Amino acid sequence: MSEDRTVYDPEAAEMVLDAANAIAQAMEPPCRAMFEELTAEPGEMPRLMLKPTASDAVERRYISGEAIRNFPFSATLRTACDSEQDSLDAHAWLTAFCAAFETADLSMDGYAVFRTPGGRQRTVPTCLGRTERFEDWQVTFELKYKQIIR
Repeated sequence: MSEDRTVYDPEAAEMVLDAANAIAQAMEPPCRAMFEELTAEPGEMPRLMLKPTASDAVERRYISGEAIRNFPFSATLRTACDSEQDSLDAHAWLTAFCAAFETADLSMDGYAVFRTPGGRQRTVPTCLGRTERFEDWQVTFELKYKQIIR
């Protein structure tokens, strides 16, 4: 049995944010991850902004009460950009973040995270745009998880 809409579990979203924040804080340069809308003001830089996105994928439900859900989200890195090297550094930072996130042990309490064997569940880093004061780079992820019934 399936539904035609994406269901966002606030607990799962908070655990994804915590995992992304821990990874981003451990990187060089360290940066903070938060759920945030893109704004015209630069704000704190560098920073990683996570935002749930729409998905056409359906949720799978089972008789046991368990469900496999999708949590699609975008990760946008906002960084000061004064030169071409800064752009290359932003791309490299976001690429390294993606690799760390994909290989991280996402042991989310009460949830099991699924990975697609041999396939990526993300896009490549893309520059969304540049102003005089900052540049935004973005990737999108599709995380699949199952809430464990106890």
